[in-house]
Amino acid sequence: MNYKNILITLVLSMLSGLLSCNESQTLDLTDDGIVPVDTIMCKTKIDTIPSGVICGLKWIPLSGSGNGLFREISKLIVRDSMFVVVDRSNHKVVAFNNQGDFLYQIANRGQGPEEYLEIAAASASDSILYLMDNYSHHLQQYALADGRYIGTINVPFIAWDVEIFSDNDFLFTCLNNNPDSEIVPKPMDYAVWRTDSTMAVTHTYLPLPENYCEMIGKRRYFTKDIEGNINFHCYRYPGFFTFTQDPAQEPVFHYVIFDHTIPFGLNLRYKDIRKRKYNYLSGTPFVHGKDWIGIIGCGEDTEPMLWHNASHKVYKNSYKWGRNLIIYDIVGVNDEGFIGYLNDGYRQYQDAIEHGFPRADSITEKHIKQDDCVLVIYRFCSDE
Repeated sequence: MNYKNILITLVLSMLSGLLSCNESQTLDLTDDGIVPVDTIMCKTKIDTIPSGVICGLKWIPLSGSGNGLFREISKLIVRDSMFVVVDRSNHKVVAFNNQGDFLYQIANRGQGPEEYLEIAAASASDSILYLMDNYSHHLQQYALADGRYIGTINVPFIAWDVEIFSDNDFLFTCLNNNPDSEIVPKPMDYAVWRTDSTMAVTHTYLPLPENYCEMIGKRRYFTKDIEGNINFHCYRYPGFFTFTQDPAQEPVFHYVIFDHTIPFGLNLRYKDIRKRKYNYLSGTPFVHGKDWIGIIGCGEDTEPMLWHNASHKVYKNSYKWGRNLIIYDIVGVNDEGFIGYLNDGYRQYQDAIEHGFPRADSITEKHIKQDDCVLVIYRFCSDE
């Protein structure tokens, strides 16, 4: 065989390999009525984020947040005119306008008629903020515009997370993650259920086997994209689901394949995952268009990774070069891109700059020095 034929053979082999990686692979979950709409291949040797993927950053300081307004962003509710920070550990909600100016806070922990004992989960429509309290079995309602108390809805079930399409269309989930503890009242025999505003169940999704137990609990089961769709992930399935506002449409499944994935149907404990160093999707992805950022685990180690649809590849952060890092925790999306946040002070920011991360403007740097939390919006080149 001459050199020309050898070269042609190599090229054809490479093309065949690429095509086989991109072909949709059907996961046999037909008993649950699940067929994947796409297949994402996560190989062990994942590239770091190259130049040409992230085209710009936008910094939004949350004014006054350095004065102890909140400890963490457990959830960020994004609206065109405002950002609402939900801090579960501090039992608070703090609202800012889209420029980062403080609007109001809700810190009503207590046992009174307008109070809550915990914020287990939260969501919002265009006008009402909902706070889930499993201790009192209530869903508290507050006006989104000014934080004014509106009312209370009695909830006949326990829920770990809630997300809504409208004020009459809710999604809930509750998955046991402790085999030695029983949830009272017993959760649904489904991973997700849908209700109206009276908490009457209208639809159920993703049936669970008897006595099903997750390997570990999750801080966030639902995320919302810019089109109003709701994404859901649990450890039972090797991928994530997208629910639309149309109740007649079944959720679609995005199958995420790893080299050393957890075998489907194998009910493992977290210690087994650590020991065998399985790869798995850990956090429910945030989706922006056809791109998404999710937490991917290898044994006990987890890190954020980016699925970039234009290049059909999964990327991770570089440990040496910070120019294109998705370095700050991703907590939401808006029309401009993915939203992360810096909440650990000026030292973290300086360390990022020293590794090549783009410097913020002088006003933002002043806020960072004051320990204000700063949102970082990542704009992707493919969005331009």
